[in-house]
Amino acid sequence: MRLEGKTAIVAGGSSSIGKAIAAAYVDEGAEVVIANRTGSEGEAVADELCCEFVQTDVSEYYQIEALVEATVDEFGTLDVLVNNAGIASETSVEECGEATLPPRKVCPDQSRGAGRLHAFGGPVHRLSVDREELAVLI
Repeated sequence: MRLEGKTAIVAGGSSSIGKAIAAAYVDEGAEVVIANRTGSEGEAVADELCCEFVQTDVSEYYQIEALVEATVDEFGTLDVLVNNAGIASETSVEECGEATLPPRKVCPDQSRGAGRLHAFGGPVHRLSVDREELAVLI
């Protein structure tokens, strides 16, 4: 078990690729926390995979912070962060513009490099992680 003793958050972990990643991490011995906007779907997958679930909208900075804090409170560490959260659109890349993206909620400290989490089509957030803590995460 290659991930025994490790803790992972899988954003967008309740379906498709995210669910497969979460399942693989559980199979490899990791403690997994699924983060998803949809509560019922996330809870069902967490029950199925025998892992944890925290309802989270990654476009909201305070929810990301709460997710990380809940994970560290529960498991004492955060070793892996998988950002699989995203949005789907019928619009082609060529036609996509600012008007087709959801409203952006940007953290005032987004200019700092360490600890950023990017949601596809959404904001860039700075997690409450300093460089020494980030080195542990990597």
